[in-house]
Formats: sequence, C-alpha cells, structure tokens
Amino acid sequence: MKVRAAVYSFLLFLCLCLFSVAHAQHLQGVVMDEQGNPLPGAVIELIPIQRFTVADEQGRFVLEVPYQKGLSLKVVFIGMKEWQMPLHPEHWQAPLLLHMQLKEEVIAEVEVTTSREKTFGVRSLYSVEGTAIYEGKKTEVVEMQDIVANLATNNSRQIFGRIQGINIWESDMAGLQLGIGTRGLSPKRTANFNTRQNGYDMSADALGYPESYYVPPAEALERIELVKGAASLQYGTQFGGMLNFVMKTPRSDKALHVEAHQTVGSWGFWNNYTGIDGTLSSKVRYFAFYQYKRGDGWRPNAQFYSHTAHMQWHFDLSKRLRLRAEYTHMQYLAKQPGGLMDVTFEQDPSVSFRSRNWFAVRWNLPALTLNYRLSDHTTMDLKAFANLSSRQALGVLLPAYKADDPSQNRTLIRDLYRNWGVEGRLLRDYKLGSRTHHFLAGIRYYHGLTYKQQGEADATDRPHFDYLNPGDLEKSDYRFPGRNVALFAENIFYLSKRWSITPGLRYEYINTMADGYYKVRAYDAAGNLIAEDRVNEAFDLKRAFWLGGVGITYRPADLWEVYANASQNYRAITFGDLRIDNPNFRLDPNIRDERGFTAEIGFRGQQSGRFQWDASLFFMRYNNRIGFVTLIDEKIYNEYRFKTNVGDSQHYGIELYGEYNLASLWKKDSGWQWRLFSSFTYAEAYYLSANNDSWRRIEGNRVEFAPRIIWRAGLFVERGPFRMSLQHNYVSEQFSDADNTRGRVASAVVGIIPAYHVTDLSVSYKRKHWKIEGSVNNLLNQKYFTNRAVTYPGPGIIPADPRGFFLTVGFTW
Repeated sequence: MKVRAAVYSFLLFLCLCLFSVAHAQHLQGVVMDEQGNPLPGAVIELIPIQRFTVADEQGRFVLEVPYQKGLSLKVVFIGMKEWQMPLHPEHWQAPLLLHMQLKEEVIAEVEVTTSREKTFGVRSLYSVEGTAIYEGKKTEVVEMQDIVANLATNNSRQIFGRIQGINIWESDMAGLQLGIGTRGLSPKRTANFNTRQNGYDMSADALGYPESYYVPPAEALERIELVKGAASLQYGTQFGGMLNFVMKTPRSDKALHVEAHQTVGSWGFWNNYTGIDGTLSSKVRYFAFYQYKRGDGWRPNAQFYSHTAHMQWHFDLSKRLRLRAEYTHMQYLAKQPGGLMDVTFEQDPSVSFRSRNWFAVRWNLPALTLNYRLSDHTTMDLKAFANLSSRQALGVLLPAYKADDPSQNRTLIRDLYRNWGVEGRLLRDYKLGSRTHHFLAGIRYYHGLTYKQQGEADATDRPHFDYLNPGDLEKSDYRFPGRNVALFAENIFYLSKRWSITPGLRYEYINTMADGYYKVRAYDAAGNLIAEDRVNEAFDLKRAFWLGGVGITYRPADLWEVYANASQNYRAITFGDLRIDNPNFRLDPNIRDERGFTAEIGFRGQQSGRFQWDASLFFMRYNNRIGFVTLIDEKIYNEYRFKTNVGDSQHYGIELYGEYNLASLWKKDSGWQWRLFSSFTYAEAYYLSANNDSWRRIEGNRVEFAPRIIWRAGLFVERGPFRMSLQHNYVSEQFSDADNTRGRVASAVVGIIPAYHVTDLSVSYKRKHWKIEGSVNNLLNQKYFTNRAVTYPGPGIIPADPRGFFLTVGFTW
C-alpha cells in the first residue's frame, strides 16, 4: 500500500507540473538553401542537451531555451551538408539566417571536426542535458578527444587527472577493472558510485552488489560524466554519486569510418582496437568496435587476456521518435599473483607466492533506448537494460604469510547475475510567471537476481572453474533476489536572470531477499574434517523511504557560476555484506543499511579560453558505516577482523581545480598551446562515534581509504598535430581499517598505505589519417602500492606497476 500511495502522489505531482505555464527565452531563425529558398522539415537540434524542433513551411523555427555556455546548433536536411556552429549570447538577440549547402559525394574531414569546440579536457555538465537536470550540482566531464593519455591501458591516473579528489586502486596493468573513490569513500571496484554506460546500469547488481567488473575501453569513449553526492536523487542513493561512460556515436557524413589502433608495451602487452561507424541511410546509423588485449604482467603468475565488443544501431523512426539498440560483450581471464607481506614488498615487490589463482569475467549488457519528443517543450526517454553476466574467482584465500600447499583443493567463488530494469524520464519546459523553468520526472523498476556459490575446486594450477561437489557445496549456496522501485522528480526554478533553485525528491522501495545455506565445519589439529553443520537461511527485508535535496545556482557573469546543494544519501546492504566465507575476516549477521547526507558549495568558471577553475567545499555525514575492526575470540583468544556497522563518520574538505593557458600571455599567436593544470583535494574523514562499546576506541580515528591530500598537476603542450601531457600524482598516507593500525600485521590486510608519488608522460602526433602515440607509465619508477586486499586479488599488499613503456600506431579513414 505504501508503494501504491507513493506512485499515486507522484503521478498527481507530475500532472500538476505538466500543466503549468511560462515565458521562455527564444532562439529563432530561418533555414534556407544557398539561393535563399526555405527548407521546410529541416531538423534543428541543440547539442548536447538534445532539444529538437522542425522548420515550418517558411523554414522558420523557434526553440524556447535560455542561453547556456557550450551549446551548439546542428541542422540536418536531406541532400544538404550537415550544418553546425557553437552558440553565443548574441544569437538570442536576433533571428538566425542559416544557409545550407548541397551535399557532395566526399566531405572534407576538417568540415566535420572543426565544428566541435575544444575544451580544456574537462568541463561541467550543462544545466539541462538530454533528459537530465544538473543545475546546482558539482559535475565534471572528461572529454576524451581533448586529453593525451595511455588509453590502451585505461590509465586512470591520466584519464581522471583533472577530476578533484579521485583515489585510485591499481590492481592490474591493463585497466581490466576500475577502482576509484572520492571524499573518503572506498575505491573498491568503484562500488560507491552508480556506474553506467550510455545512461544505463553496468555494475554487477546495482542494488545488491554494485561493484564494477567491467569498464568500457577508453579508446571507445567520447566522454566520461561524473556527478558527485547530489546525484542521489536522479540516479540512485549511493554516497559517491554517478559515473557515466558515454560511448562514441556514429558520424553522419559517410557510410563507413574506420579507426584502428595497435599498441605494444612492456611485459608482453599488446592491444588491438578496431572501430567502425557510419550512416547507411537518412534513418539508420551504426557504431561498433572490437578490442583484444593481452599481457604477461610484470610479476610471475600475472598473465591475462581480454576481449571486448560493442555494437549500437540508431534508428530515426520519425522526426520525433528515435530508437537506439546496443549490446556489449566482454570476457577476460587473468592469473593473479596474490598479495605480499610488508617485509616481502620492501625486499622485492615483483615476487609471487601464488601460482594457482585465477579470475574470470563474462559480461553481457543488452540495452534499448527510446527517445520521443512529444512537443518542442516535452521529451520522454525510456531505457530497458539487462546484465547477464558472471564472475569467478578460483584459488587460495590463505593469508599472505601462509605457504600454498599444492595438494590442497582450491576455493571457487562463482557469481551469476541475471538482472534487468526499466527507467523512464520525462523532461518538460513549462511556463510560470515571466520565466522558463524545467521539470524532470522519472520512474525506475529494477529486478535483480544473483546466484552466489562458494565451494571446493581441484588442486591443479589450471583455470578449471568447476566444483568438485556441485550438488552439495562445501561452503555456501545462495540465491539473492532483489526488487527496487524508485520515483524521482527535480525542477529548475529560474528566480531571475542570475538565480535559480532546484529542489528534488526521490522515493525508494527496496526489497532484499536471500534463500540458501552455508556450512559450519570443524577440523582437528591435523586439518581433518571432524564435524559439519549445514545452516539453511532465508530472509525477506523490505524498506521504503523518501530522500530530498535542493540546489541553488547564482551566475554573477555568463561564464561564472556559484553552486550549492544538499542531498540525502542511502546505501543498502550488499550480498557481500551478508554471506561469504573468508578466513581473513568474519561477518556480523545483524549488519544494517547505511544513511547520511552530502552538502557542497562551489565556484566555477572560465575566462575566454585563458583560465578555467572549479573550487568547492564539501561536507558528508555517513551513519552506520560498514567497515572492519579487530576483535579477540573469547574461546581461543586469537585476534580476528570483524565486518560490521562500525559507526558514524564525518567527511569535509576542499576541492580545487585550475588550468591556465600560458600561450594567452603572449601577444603573438605562435600556434603553441602551453597549459598548466592542477587538481588538489584536502579532506578530513574521521569516526564521530562507534556503534558498540567493544570498539569505542575508533572514535576520532581516520576513516579507511581516506587520504588527507590528493594532488595531481601537469603540463599540456599542443602545436598543430603534436600534443604532450606530463602529469605528477601525489597521494598522502591512508589507513586500511577503522582501528588505524600502524604496526605490521602478518596477514598484511591491515596497516598503513604509505604516501606515494608517481609521474606519467604521454605524447601524440597525428598527420592526416595516421597517428602515433607513446606513453611512459610511472616515469620515475617509484615503488608503491594503493591497496591491501582482504580477498582476491590478494589477500595482502598488491604492488603497483613499475616503469612501463607503450607505443601506439593508429589509422583512421
């Protein structure tokens, strides 16, 4: 009944907003051919916010949209060359006269690419983009074409170099997985973000297991969008925010474009990327790529290979209706050399004491997106998506100080994901008083189903992902269904030319279920099994709640913006919090959901291509935070790690980004671009209170994986076809447990992660259809690590890669 009442209330609110009225700022003009004849039916689009209209019989058009920096106007008409230009405030002052040219058989490449305005490599999202609202939020967009980085290895330090406060876990040299966090949140497989590809979910289970075992190849991306804590109202309740990987899209000037890259590098690394795209007719476009990469790794027992393929079809079913169908497949197999103890890392981080550990992933992401313009003022977007995937971890989970006995069976942990969902959004420009406002409403249904099994596999060193007793597993066998219904709404109210306020509301219904068993086993001193007890377990946990938030924006000038927001957050317990048998820790059976809120205020802007900045303060309250503490077993008096709701934490700090074009100091235009950039974050994150007297000692301790300082700075140089990026990274020390353990522990799963410096260099040269790139990762060959793993790929310290060299040759046609 609560869900039904919430739906009825939401629909009533939606109806009231849709029938509101207002006055808009008009962008108007006439579309003509070279002789001045009108072109009725020409499609006019505002990029990237995806606002459309169609020219009338006299070629005239009107778009009721206020000016926003970074907009471009695109016009398409059959038989004519596609027309595009960046927009400026003066274009709203008088009607535009747009003259289109007849299409020739071949269009020069420069005519297509020069219409795109270059950025500093990072920008903020527009107030309204597609069917989403970002007014008053801290947002960042990495424009992949405008950065120089080692894309073949998905080098996160370079790709996210200009994004403030990104803490990175480095676990493999090829970028097979992504581990980033921010503001004192764990980077583990990016689980504190709602991770998406082209706007739909891509993580294992968005509700019950939001870890990401798949990351799109950087070579296939157009941009990466990041919205921090205030994303909770539109995209889900995670504390970290939303991370969206946007794939490249088809070009419309010819039927076939080809892009091919070959990369070779240290330790037997080889990467092959081939992409194609084009337009088959006025209504059908396509984009596809295939990537293969392999390598031996810099440590023994670290070889890997991966295959990734993606296909998307765009259908213009009518002037108002568009359909996009896409499918992504990824699979990889990686041998894992295991973790190290502190003393071993200091002596020789390249060694490996695990030769039987393997990790395999298969990812399948089908999706359909339907975009329908009900009118010039109303757009609807509907996404249907699924995740039909698996991940398997095979090997030994013994602490790093224990030798592997090759005669003993290995442990196999297998997850199967059978999840699907539907998300619909409706964006409406409406009239109220004398100004234009924007209303967004959405509804989401998510149907999750994860099968999680743990048992014994053979004792070989081969990747045999088969259970010895599939009908009666030695550890556990669970089925985790999950259901989620969400309703959300946000509205931009323009109070004046300079001020706006954006309130929002989200309703969540979450149903987490489990059905399965686990086994409790007893062994004698010789390691023989003497007793076994099977415990059947089932539960059905339902909860429903509202989240609220508000954002405020003030624009003192056209390219300057002051933003502030506050939003509530919520994180549901995951399947990993509920049941897994790991000798390195124990689980609290009464673990609970986490709650809190995020607030931020900032000032961002730019000065006509000379200087760009974003400075902000943030505050986060995180209640019932799940973490690890060390306890004493009352029976055998041994220490053990306990995963539970440790307590409440508080996070606050400052985030600064600036980039200055040194070439603007010179009076003459020499053709060189010299840009200095710096991204700096100082954060305090500590425990305010403990949830149990047994670990009251943690009060005042720093939160795990929360370095005080994250600083990245670099130099970007460009002249004609030549580009270079030199970047330095510094991350201060951080703890891996709530006890803030400083001394060495034999298992090495807790302790200090020392501060580290690392420098990367990338250069690129492009001439006509050819491109050559070179990268040196970890230029100064620093020895460091970013992670003490509790489970795979450890347990123990996971050393980061030493200096590596990479060379790419690319061809486009």
